[in-house]
Amino acid sequence: MMRIGYIGLGLMGQSMARNILKAGYPVTVHNRSRVVVAKLTAEGAEEAFSPAEVAAKSDVVFTNLPDSGDVMEVVLGENGILEGVRPGMIYIDNSTIKTAYCQSDCGKAQNGWCGCVGCPGQRRGYWRARCYADDYGWRLC
Repeated sequence: MMRIGYIGLGLMGQSMARNILKAGYPVTVHNRSRVVVAKLTAEGAEEAFSPAEVAAKSDVVFTNLPDSGDVMEVVLGENGILEGVRPGMIYIDNSTIKTAYCQSDCGKAQNGWCGCVGCPGQRRGYWRARCYADDYGWRLC
């Protein structure tokens, strides 16, 4: 069974991680606020202490983060996703950020041998997502 990792457990991320868990997938979670992590581990999720640990334990990693700087730190920073990436892992960014940042993440993820799908939403009276991916990401999704 595919192992899922989730980083960024605000209102949207927490709900999405919970629904994936309810669907029966093993989910590893990480968040700056440990309170939300404790709630999801009580429901069956596994706790991780860094984005790198989430990546090392997951086939697919999702992020839901508040801004572009946070995404760059979680992906590229110390103990970031790219430090734990494995060949074949998929990284999906659901954060509401600038498209250029997401495209940059995808380029760096490819160098780490993982597929990448970015879906930054924009709120203008409705939600709209512009999604893009490397070839591997599109084939799997």
